[in-house]
Amino acid sequence: MVLVDEQEGRQLASRTGLAVTGVLGILLRAKRAGTLTAVKPEIDLLRSKAHFFIAAPLEARILGAARE
Repeated sequence: MVLVDEQEGRQLASRTGLAVTGVLGILLRAKRAGTLTAVKPEIDLLRSKAHFFIAAPLEARILGAARE
């Protein structure tokens, strides 16, 4: 697995036939697998430590999916 969240890297991976999953997808997988108890604290850490940007509508969708 290679974790790439930059647009250019994701596009290149897609063009070469690799499955693409970003940071948020990994967080959702971890939540569904029971490795994480909550996604929101991890997003907050990414924001504060790595200056991670996530648009409010996307965050709402991710948090909604994490509750399922």
